[in-house]
Amino acid sequence: MKRVFYVLTTTALLMATTVSCNNSKDLAEYYNENEQNCNDSNESVAVIFTFDDISINEWYEHRSLFQKYNILATFFISNLYELDSNLISKLKILESDGHEIACHGYGHKKATDYQNPKDFVNLEVKPALQKLQDIGFNVTSFAYPYGASTPLLDSILFELF
Repeated sequence: MKRVFYVLTTTALLMATTVSCNNSKDLAEYYNENEQNCNDSNESVAVIFTFDDISINEWYEHRSLFQKYNILATFFISNLYELDSNLISKLKILESDGHEIACHGYGHKKATDYQNPKDFVNLEVKPALQKLQDIGFNVTSFAYPYGASTPLLDSILFELF
């Protein structure tokens, strides 16, 4: 499935539009308080968890919470020049847990700061995608840093993702 994510605004947990959790304790408390209500409801509910940038150590520290509540997330990785073997190993473990590893640009540059959209693609997206592929990730999703995009950029990225 080709996906381009247009807006990601935080590295904190994001729960639908009604609940924003700033830490894992808030998430656990919300889940525990609302589990029965959610289970009794006839409504379909979806929660999407996304994280961005390169807070891999922090994400990895929360594996037990993700597993306890059967949470699968998408981790949008940027600043790939900071990846070392330890961080790559943690990303591979997160991926083996069922999480998605996705692209957020090589150096977290704002797409709309580039005069030519192809420069953004050639300098930010393609090198990031190549690096992630080289270390063994099958990347199918992208999130624009700062949520900044244009229709032309979208059309170009749909060819890559």
